[in-house]
Amino acid sequence: MLRLVVVLPLQPLASGDGFPLREWPLHVTVAPTFVVRVPLSQVVAAIEPVLADQPVLSAVTGNPEGFGPSRTIPVTVVVPNAELTDLHLRLVDALREVDAVFDDPQYTGPGYRAHVTATRLAAAAPGRHLWMDHAAIVDMEPHGERRLRRVVRVTPLGPA
Repeated sequence: MLRLVVVLPLQPLASGDGFPLREWPLHVTVAPTFVVRVPLSQVVAAIEPVLADQPVLSAVTGNPEGFGPSRTIPVTVVVPNAELTDLHLRLVDALREVDAVFDDPQYTGPGYRAHVTATRLAAAAPGRHLWMDHAAIVDMEPHGERRLRRVVRVTPLGPA
């Protein structure tokens, strides 16, 4: 079983890159954490056409907020963006085709709010212009280690 997430990194990432949970590079999540019982190759085959068909995205950050049940997770929301929302919806549909089960399905579809989660290393300031030209599939539990993250696939987005 794999626990994965699909993100749009705000800095270049490469397959094989790893980092601890608390040191995530800044990113916008486009398919929140999900579990699949199929091999990674099937997940890639399901979402690669969606990503290859997606032009490079730009967006602007909005205001800081607190997310999570206690609203204590610091984020900067992304100003609503139809292209970003559409990418999210197409990825979620493609992942459901391989029986992906989302950890928090309430944050998919109508519950999706694009944002950049702050880390102890960095945060996205309000009014920042984001340029997202590649997507990364990240293993949320490489080798069963819940405190580490490993990039398992990077895909460039289509032309601008």
